[in-house]
Amino acid sequence: ALINRRYPAWWERGVPILLAAAVPLFGWAYRVSALLRPDVPFLLHSWIEVARLLGTIVVLALPFMAAGTVTATLLYLHRNRPGFVYGANLISSGAGAGLGLFLVSLAGGARALNWLAAAPAIALAIWMIGAPVSRVRPRHFILAFVALLGFPGSLAMREPGSVDRYKGLAHAELLARQSSARPVARRFDALSQVDLFDVPSMRQTLFASPRAAPSPEQLTLFIDGHLAGPVFAIQRPEEADVLAAVPQALPYRVVNARRVLLLGEVTGTNVWLALREGAREITVVQPHAALARIFGDLDLAPFSDPRVHTVTVDPRTYLHRSEDRYDVIQFVVAEGMPATTGGLSSFVEDHLLTREGVAAAYDLLAPGGAIVATRGLQNPPRDNIRLFALFHAALLDRGVPIPGERIVQGHNYLAATTIAFARPLEEAEVVRLVAAAAEVSIDLDYRPGITASDLTERHRIAGPEDLPGSHLYHAALAITGGEEEALYDRWPFLVRPPTDDRPFFHTFFRPSSLRSIVSTYGETWYRRVELGVVVVVVTLVLSAVAGSVLIALPLLADSRRSRARNAGYAFWQAVHFSAIGAGFVLLEILMIQQLTRFLGSVELSTAVALTGLLTAAGAGSVFESRLTLAPRRIVGIAAAATLVALPSVYHLLVYATPLAARLPSAARVVAALLFMAPVAFPLGFQMPAGIRAVAAVSPDRVPLCWAVNGVVSVIAAPAAVLLAVAFGYAGVAIAGALCYGTVLVASRFLAS
Repeated sequence: ALINRRYPAWWERGVPILLAAAVPLFGWAYRVSALLRPDVPFLLHSWIEVARLLGTIVVLALPFMAAGTVTATLLYLHRNRPGFVYGANLISSGAGAGLGLFLVSLAGGARALNWLAAAPAIALAIWMIGAPVSRVRPRHFILAFVALLGFPGSLAMREPGSVDRYKGLAHAELLARQSSARPVARRFDALSQVDLFDVPSMRQTLFASPRAAPSPEQLTLFIDGHLAGPVFAIQRPEEADVLAAVPQALPYRVVNARRVLLLGEVTGTNVWLALREGAREITVVQPHAALARIFGDLDLAPFSDPRVHTVTVDPRTYLHRSEDRYDVIQFVVAEGMPATTGGLSSFVEDHLLTREGVAAAYDLLAPGGAIVATRGLQNPPRDNIRLFALFHAALLDRGVPIPGERIVQGHNYLAATTIAFARPLEEAEVVRLVAAAAEVSIDLDYRPGITASDLTERHRIAGPEDLPGSHLYHAALAITGGEEEALYDRWPFLVRPPTDDRPFFHTFFRPSSLRSIVSTYGETWYRRVELGVVVVVVTLVLSAVAGSVLIALPLLADSRRSRARNAGYAFWQAVHFSAIGAGFVLLEILMIQQLTRFLGSVELSTAVALTGLLTAAGAGSVFESRLTLAPRRIVGIAAAATLVALPSVYHLLVYATPLAARLPSAARVVAALLFMAPVAFPLGFQMPAGIRAVAAVSPDRVPLCWAVNGVVSVIAAPAAVLLAVAFGYAGVAIAGALCYGTVLVASRFLAS
């Protein structure tokens, strides 16, 4: 907008320059950003890391700035009839979402980013072919030649940097360079990168007690660079004696586990445990196709055992689809040693560890069965209190009058195990449970009828001062005694059970506890704040400040007379484009979340949601170009249609998700696209109609309105995450509805 005031003809001349610049930018931006990668855990401690984060954002923003300016140019040049141009942009963006999924699956990881440079190169070639001969100059051919040289250059560049140093894979790669480790296999799918290493110095024992037998020879598995666990290099269950002393073995000593369901098992260690405890049929459910390929290609035990059946699907989807009954259902996805700060994954959604997810698993239990989850200890505890509360709440949701008669929780020196039984434990079963806990060296923090005199201290952990028992013991008494709300309110972390509407099991940060954290830990307080919160908040602040400054500059450049003349229109123009930008992103995030359970796949739901929303909105934009109504009327009608369709589609998806689990994947994709069409189609009317309204009053502000829309869209993304954590996705839906209600109001003040 600033350049256009000094060089009015720049818009038409700038397209080939921008496209030529975009080729190397798209090919190299990710690689350059890797050189600036900040040390995220120190963002709240060092301004240098904040500067590196800002530099990373700027580098990654450059290709999008080039592409966005090209789009703004085309919208400006076709400002009187922008519907077709904007519709083509949306439809091709929707196609790009599906193509991106295909490229990641085909090339894997960062290699898929190499091919992004092809997009502006093709666009430059199309511009040169389609432009009038009088506009094509020799310099354009030089630009094209230089730009196309950048495309193979991006393909030839080496992969950027190493794995983040805080991930386990970085350590394994370092040992491999020192000849102390050996990479065995690597596979990609659209969801993840899976690595299998032989690292003799890495040995894990699955929370085994100190008295356990030595671990067998093992390989080490990494998923997306994170340590996933050991892959035992054995052929028979008897070779895994270490599993006799793990807390996961406790339910097998009480339940006759003939049929076992392992939700999220990736390494095979829990399969060995089930086989060792006499299971006759084991079903492993995990979503990583790349992982299944590794075990299949290498023919690794125990997955090659005829008693083991592997299903590659989202575990929550499997719970809705299955009609079988199991003696033991193990939530393997819960296993791990959570970091003190919750890590960058603190905002990751988990649709299995919710009240509805646990209740769905409880429905598949055989009459004498049990569901179980094991998780590492923290001080003060949070994850295991939440797990106990989650199991208790799920049983209440299934009509169990006294859940405390069916729940058990105990710990060793590393982890706590939480078990919920299908029926109340009889006295003989309680006796067997206590004996089994002693065998596997577990202190029972809660069981039916437990008192302070029953507590043992094989592995003493923190508890309230001057009171017997651990924090887990007292939290369990509060939850089973009807005092859970008081516990949730006073605990320094969020431990309330997550739901499908707020599926953030790993989010524990409570803003009201920040002052006490700072006073308790002093200069190291930032290490106790979840990094996911830090990254989202810093991103929100940086994007809001940078976007506000960049939008304000062209407005300040207006003459005083121009600002006074267009002040009224400018305000409602800003409101209109801000509201549709925020509303569109909120709807995208909302649909991705709902479709994750509907389709049973994070990557597929993202691709389908983006493809469906953008394509349907693009069709609406193309249709808008054929209408002769006044822009303000088109915007008003479209906003009203969105307000009607949004709650209907949202509730329809919530209701249909459990029913759709048994449909084939293709049928669910088609159904998802049909569900989204009514809410997405009217979205496409509001941008081009708004541009026509702006062009009628102040055509120079068309690119600025496009910028307002883009900046607010960026700000809305991290804001939506914080909104979902605080108020659930119902809150995101309400915020989206408020955005389009604002569009409806603003439409009355747009130019006709």
